[in-house]
Amino acid sequence: MQNNRKRLRINLNSKVRISSAEASSDTMQIVNISHNGIALKGSFPSLEGTKCDVELILPGEETTVLKMCGIIVRNCGENLAIEFNTIEYDSFGYLRDLLMYNSDDPQAVEFEFDFPAFKKTVSFPE
Repeated sequence: MQNNRKRLRINLNSKVRISSAEASSDTMQIVNISHNGIALKGSFPSLEGTKCDVELILPGEETTVLKMCGIIVRNCGENLAIEFNTIEYDSFGYLRDLLMYNSDDPQAVEFEFDFPAFKKTVSFPE
């Protein structure tokens, strides 16, 4: 099968919390993450096209490490995919380092971050 993905996907043993205007989740398991989106295992009641906030929590941590905003692009059964469109400024560099550290090709990840698919914000939108 041909891979039509535009960005590298990294497997990451971590969890996230998702919230939208209609709902919020307990922690959900990451299937994979890229610099412009995330795939999750679990169900979430919001429809495709819904804006949501994503908070990534590293293993062994209790507090949120990364904050991103995005749009649900796939929600079927136990598969949820979110495309990032905004990331908190401080989270941008941390996401870059996290993906580079967990990648088989850190140089390719670094190259992708030279051409971000979303905007960085100084403060996280409410």
